[in-house]
Amino acid sequence: MTPSQFSLPAAAPAAAHRKLVTCHLSLVTLALAATVLFTSTLSQAGIPRPMLLYYGQACDRYGQVYKSGADIFLLRGTQEVARTTIAGAIAPGVNFRLSVPYDSDPTDAANYVPYAVDAGDILTVWVTDSAGTRQVESCEVPPVGAPGEVVALRIIAGEDTDSDGMSDAWERANGLDPTDPSDATADLDGDGQTNLAEYLSGTLPWLGSDRFGTSALTTTPGGMYALTFPTAYGKLYTVQTAPLALDETGGFAWTPCPFALEDATAPTQTRIQGTGSPVTIYLDTASLTALWRLSIQ
Repeated sequence: MTPSQFSLPAAAPAAAHRKLVTCHLSLVTLALAATVLFTSTLSQAGIPRPMLLYYGQACDRYGQVYKSGADIFLLRGTQEVARTTIAGAIAPGVNFRLSVPYDSDPTDAANYVPYAVDAGDILTVWVTDSAGTRQVESCEVPPVGAPGEVVALRIIAGEDTDSDGMSDAWERANGLDPTDPSDATADLDGDGQTNLAEYLSGTLPWLGSDRFGTSALTTTPGGMYALTFPTAYGKLYTVQTAPLALDETGGFAWTPCPFALEDATAPTQTRIQGTGSPVTIYLDTASLTALWRLSIQ
Protein backbone atom coordinates (compact mmCIF):
# COMPACT_ATOMS: atom_id res chain seq x y z
CA MET A 1 0.00 0.00 0.00
CA THR A 2 1.48 3.32 -1.09
CA PRO A 3 1.11 6.70 0.66
CA SER A 4 -1.01 7.97 -2.23
CA GLN A 5 -3.79 5.65 -1.14
CA PHE A 6 -4.16 7.84 2.00
CA SER A 7 -4.57 11.07 -0.02
CA LEU A 8 -7.92 12.86 0.06
CA PRO A 9 -9.90 12.94 -3.20
CA ALA A 10 -9.31 16.08 -5.21
CA ALA A 11 -12.93 17.19 -4.83
CA ALA A 12 -13.07 16.79 -1.07
CA PRO A 13 -10.55 19.17 0.61
CA ALA A 14 -13.22 21.71 1.68
CA ALA A 15 -15.34 19.06 3.39
CA ALA A 16 -12.31 17.67 5.14
CA HIS A 17 -11.38 21.16 6.29
CA ARG A 18 -14.86 21.65 7.72
CA LYS A 19 -14.56 18.38 9.60
CA LEU A 20 -11.20 19.43 11.04
CA VAL A 21 -12.59 22.85 12.07
CA THR A 22 -15.60 21.17 13.65
CA CYS A 23 -13.26 18.86 15.54
CA HIS A 24 -11.15 21.79 16.78
CA LEU A 25 -14.27 23.69 17.84
CA SER A 26 -15.47 20.64 19.73
CA LEU A 27 -12.16 20.43 21.56
CA VAL A 28 -12.28 24.15 22.39
CA THR A 29 -15.86 23.79 23.61
CA LEU A 30 -14.83 20.82 25.76
CA ALA A 31 -11.87 22.74 27.16
CA LEU A 32 -14.06 25.74 27.97
CA ALA A 33 -16.62 23.49 29.61
CA ALA A 34 -13.89 21.90 31.71
CA THR A 35 -12.57 25.36 32.67
CA VAL A 36 -16.02 26.54 33.67
CA LEU A 37 -16.62 23.37 35.67
CA PHE A 38 -13.22 23.70 37.40
CA THR A 39 -13.76 27.39 38.10
CA SER A 40 -17.22 26.70 39.45
CA THR A 41 -15.93 23.93 41.70
CA LEU A 42 -13.02 26.12 42.85
CA SER A 43 -15.27 29.05 43.64
CA GLN A 44 -17.48 26.80 45.73
CA ALA A 45 -14.58 25.21 47.58
CA GLY A 46 -12.52 28.37 47.92
CA ILE A 47 -8.77 28.69 47.61
CA PRO A 48 -7.06 27.49 50.82
CA ARG A 49 -5.65 30.41 52.76
CA PRO A 50 -2.10 30.52 54.16
CA MET A 51 -1.58 28.05 56.98
CA LEU A 52 -0.93 29.02 60.57
CA LEU A 53 2.53 28.16 61.87
CA TYR A 54 3.22 27.22 65.49
CA TYR A 55 6.84 26.63 66.48
CA GLY A 56 9.14 26.64 69.46
CA GLN A 57 10.90 24.43 71.95
CA ALA A 58 9.30 21.58 73.85
CA CYS A 59 10.70 20.14 77.08
CA ASP A 60 9.81 17.00 79.02
CA ARG A 61 8.25 16.93 82.48
CA TYR A 62 11.69 17.53 84.03
CA GLY A 63 12.26 20.66 81.97
CA GLN A 64 14.84 19.01 79.72
CA VAL A 65 14.63 19.77 76.00
CA TYR A 66 13.33 16.86 73.94
CA LYS A 67 15.83 15.31 71.56
CA SER A 68 13.40 12.70 70.26
CA GLY A 69 10.74 10.27 71.46
CA ALA A 70 7.89 12.77 71.70
CA ASP A 71 4.91 13.86 69.61
CA ILE A 72 3.52 17.37 69.91
CA PHE A 73 -0.01 17.94 68.63
CA LEU A 74 -2.81 20.49 68.69
CA LEU A 75 -6.50 19.84 69.30
CA ARG A 76 -9.57 21.95 68.60
CA GLY A 77 -11.99 20.39 71.03
CA THR A 78 -11.40 16.70 70.32
CA GLN A 79 -10.33 17.21 66.70
CA GLU A 80 -6.62 16.92 66.04
CA VAL A 81 -5.51 19.71 63.68
CA ALA A 82 -1.73 19.18 63.53
CA ARG A 83 0.94 16.79 64.82
CA THR A 84 4.71 16.48 64.62
CA THR A 85 7.30 14.04 65.93
CA ILE A 86 10.39 15.62 67.47
CA ALA A 87 13.61 14.49 65.81
CA GLY A 88 16.37 16.80 66.99
CA ALA A 89 16.69 20.54 66.58
CA ILE A 90 15.18 22.33 63.58
CA ALA A 91 16.99 25.58 64.43
CA PRO A 92 18.61 27.01 67.57
CA GLY A 93 15.91 26.99 70.25
CA VAL A 94 13.38 25.23 67.99
CA ASN A 95 12.58 21.51 68.02
CA PHE A 96 9.00 21.47 66.73
CA ARG A 97 6.94 23.11 64.01
CA LEU A 98 3.22 22.66 63.38
CA SER A 99 1.39 23.83 60.25
CA VAL A 100 -2.37 24.22 60.69
CA PRO A 101 -4.69 24.61 57.67
CA TYR A 102 -6.95 27.65 57.70
CA ASP A 103 -10.54 27.28 56.47
CA SER A 104 -11.08 28.90 53.08
CA ASP A 105 -14.79 29.57 53.68
CA PRO A 106 -16.20 29.24 57.21
CA THR A 107 -19.76 29.27 55.83
CA ASP A 108 -19.23 25.98 53.98
CA ALA A 109 -18.29 23.22 56.39
CA ALA A 110 -17.73 20.65 53.64
CA ASN A 111 -15.51 22.68 51.36
CA TYR A 112 -12.14 21.89 52.87
CA VAL A 113 -10.35 19.46 55.19
CA PRO A 114 -12.37 18.86 58.37
CA TYR A 115 -9.51 19.91 60.62
CA ALA A 116 -9.06 23.38 59.09
CA VAL A 117 -9.44 26.12 61.71
CA ASP A 118 -11.32 29.42 61.72
CA ALA A 119 -10.60 32.76 63.35
CA GLY A 120 -11.32 32.65 67.06
CA ASP A 121 -10.92 28.89 67.44
CA ILE A 122 -9.29 27.73 70.67
CA LEU A 123 -6.50 25.17 70.39
CA THR A 124 -4.88 23.11 73.13
CA VAL A 125 -1.38 21.60 73.24
CA TRP A 126 -0.89 17.88 73.87
CA VAL A 127 2.18 15.68 74.12
CA THR A 128 2.83 11.97 73.86
CA ASP A 129 6.11 10.68 75.32
CA SER A 130 7.38 7.87 77.53
CA ALA A 131 5.12 9.11 80.33
CA GLY A 132 1.97 8.84 78.19
CA THR A 133 -0.38 11.30 76.50
CA ARG A 134 -1.50 14.43 78.29
CA GLN A 135 -2.56 18.03 77.79
CA VAL A 136 0.04 20.71 78.49
CA GLU A 137 -2.21 23.08 80.43
CA SER A 138 0.63 25.47 81.25
CA CYS A 139 1.00 26.33 77.54
CA GLU A 140 -1.84 28.64 76.57
CA VAL A 141 -2.32 29.06 72.83
CA PRO A 142 -3.80 32.41 71.77
CA PRO A 143 -7.11 32.21 69.86
CA VAL A 144 -6.66 31.59 66.14
CA GLY A 145 -6.05 34.89 64.36
CA ALA A 146 -5.48 35.78 60.72
CA PRO A 147 -4.29 33.36 58.01
CA GLY A 148 -0.54 32.98 57.84
CA GLU A 149 0.04 33.92 61.47
CA VAL A 150 3.26 32.67 63.08
CA VAL A 151 3.03 31.87 66.80
CA ALA A 152 5.92 30.94 69.11
CA LEU A 153 5.17 28.46 71.92
CA ARG A 154 7.22 27.32 74.90
CA ILE A 155 6.13 23.86 76.05
CA ILE A 156 7.00 22.19 79.36
CA ALA A 157 5.23 18.84 79.49
CA GLY A 158 4.86 18.85 83.26
CA GLU A 159 2.91 20.60 85.98
CA ASP A 160 4.18 23.41 88.19
CA THR A 161 1.81 23.29 91.13
CA ASP A 162 3.36 26.15 93.13
CA SER A 163 4.12 28.31 90.05
CA ASP A 164 7.74 28.83 91.09
CA GLY A 165 9.15 28.20 87.61
CA MET A 166 10.32 24.63 88.36
CA SER A 167 8.34 21.61 87.25
CA ASP A 168 6.87 19.29 89.87
CA ALA A 169 8.66 16.23 88.48
CA TRP A 170 12.03 17.97 88.63
CA GLU A 171 11.43 19.20 92.18
CA ARG A 172 10.44 15.74 93.41
CA ALA A 173 13.42 14.13 91.65
CA ASN A 174 15.80 16.58 93.33
CA GLY A 175 14.42 16.55 96.87
CA LEU A 176 12.43 19.80 96.68
CA ASP A 177 8.79 20.47 97.56
CA PRO A 178 6.54 21.09 94.52
CA THR A 179 4.01 22.83 96.79
CA ASP A 180 6.48 25.31 98.31
CA PRO A 181 7.27 28.28 96.03
CA SER A 182 9.94 29.62 98.38
CA ASP A 183 12.38 26.82 97.49
CA ALA A 184 12.98 28.48 94.10
CA THR A 185 15.17 31.12 95.75
CA ALA A 186 16.83 28.68 98.16
CA ASP A 187 20.24 27.12 97.48
CA LEU A 188 20.07 23.44 98.38
CA ASP A 189 23.75 22.62 97.80
CA GLY A 190 25.21 25.97 98.84
CA ASP A 191 27.08 26.55 95.59
CA GLY A 192 25.92 30.14 95.23
CA GLN A 193 23.22 29.39 92.65
CA THR A 194 19.54 29.24 93.49
CA ASN A 195 17.51 26.12 92.86
CA LEU A 196 15.64 27.93 90.09
CA ALA A 197 18.93 28.96 88.45
CA GLU A 198 20.06 25.33 88.54
CA TYR A 199 16.75 24.21 87.00
CA LEU A 200 17.12 26.71 84.17
CA SER A 201 20.79 25.90 83.54
CA GLY A 202 20.28 22.13 83.64
CA THR A 203 22.52 21.44 86.66
CA LEU A 204 21.81 19.44 89.83
CA PRO A 205 20.63 21.55 92.80
CA TRP A 206 21.96 19.06 95.37
CA LEU A 207 25.51 18.68 93.97
CA GLY A 208 27.78 21.62 94.71
CA SER A 209 30.35 20.64 92.10
CA ASP A 210 27.69 20.68 89.36
CA ARG A 211 27.13 24.36 88.74
CA PHE A 212 27.01 26.60 85.73
CA GLY A 213 30.18 28.59 85.19
CA THR A 214 32.79 29.51 82.63
CA SER A 215 36.53 29.39 82.29
CA ALA A 216 38.55 32.58 82.54
CA LEU A 217 39.04 34.47 79.29
CA THR A 218 42.30 33.42 77.67
CA THR A 219 44.07 35.01 74.72
CA THR A 220 44.42 32.75 71.69
CA PRO A 221 47.18 32.54 69.05
CA GLY A 222 44.76 34.27 66.69
CA GLY A 223 44.48 37.29 68.99
CA MET A 224 40.97 36.53 70.28
CA TYR A 225 39.54 35.68 73.69
CA ALA A 226 38.59 32.02 74.20
CA LEU A 227 35.73 31.16 76.55
CA THR A 228 34.83 27.59 77.52
CA PHE A 229 31.70 26.56 79.41
CA PRO A 230 29.50 23.46 79.96
CA THR A 231 26.19 23.26 78.12
CA ALA A 232 22.88 21.46 78.52
CA TYR A 233 21.28 20.03 75.42
CA GLY A 234 18.91 22.43 73.69
CA LYS A 235 19.63 25.45 75.89
CA LEU A 236 20.57 28.69 74.10
CA TYR A 237 23.69 30.58 75.21
CA THR A 238 24.49 34.20 74.42
CA VAL A 239 27.31 36.55 75.45
CA GLN A 240 26.46 40.09 76.51
CA THR A 241 28.69 43.05 77.30
CA ALA A 242 28.15 46.42 78.99
CA PRO A 243 30.16 49.49 79.99
CA LEU A 244 30.95 49.87 83.67
CA ALA A 245 28.83 53.04 84.04
CA LEU A 246 25.16 52.70 85.01
CA ASP A 247 22.51 53.83 82.53
CA GLU A 248 19.55 56.13 83.25
CA THR A 249 17.55 53.24 84.74
CA GLY A 250 20.25 52.52 87.30
CA GLY A 251 21.34 49.29 85.62
CA PHE A 252 23.89 48.19 83.08
CA ALA A 253 23.20 48.59 79.36
CA TRP A 254 23.74 45.00 78.25
CA THR A 255 24.08 44.40 74.52
CA PRO A 256 24.74 41.18 72.53
CA CYS A 257 28.37 40.41 71.85
CA PRO A 258 29.02 38.44 68.63
CA PHE A 259 31.42 35.52 68.79
CA ALA A 260 33.08 32.98 66.51
CA LEU A 261 33.24 29.20 66.71
CA GLU A 262 36.86 29.08 65.51
CA ASP A 263 39.93 31.11 66.38
CA ALA A 264 40.96 33.97 64.08
CA THR A 265 37.59 34.07 62.29
CA ALA A 266 34.97 36.80 62.07
CA PRO A 267 32.65 36.85 65.11
CA THR A 268 29.23 36.56 63.47
CA GLN A 269 27.39 34.25 65.88
CA THR A 270 25.06 35.74 68.50
CA ARG A 271 23.90 32.51 70.16
CA ILE A 272 24.78 28.84 70.31
CA GLN A 273 22.66 25.83 71.21
CA GLY A 274 23.94 23.50 73.88
CA THR A 275 24.97 19.96 72.98
CA GLY A 276 25.28 18.51 76.47
CA SER A 277 29.07 18.90 76.33
CA PRO A 278 31.45 21.83 76.98
CA VAL A 279 31.91 24.28 74.11
CA THR A 280 34.50 26.95 73.37
CA ILE A 281 33.66 30.23 71.68
CA TYR A 282 35.96 33.03 70.51
CA LEU A 283 35.44 36.74 71.12
CA ASP A 284 36.98 39.76 69.46
CA THR A 285 39.13 41.49 72.08
CA ALA A 286 37.82 44.88 70.94
CA SER A 287 34.16 43.88 71.34
CA LEU A 288 34.20 43.40 75.11
CA THR A 289 33.85 46.46 77.31
CA ALA A 290 34.27 46.57 81.07
CA LEU A 291 31.63 43.91 81.84
CA TRP A 292 30.52 40.70 80.17
CA ARG A 293 28.18 37.85 81.02
CA LEU A 294 26.92 34.58 79.59
CA SER A 295 23.16 34.12 79.60
CA ILE A 296 21.01 30.99 79.17
CA GLN A 297 17.58 30.70 77.61
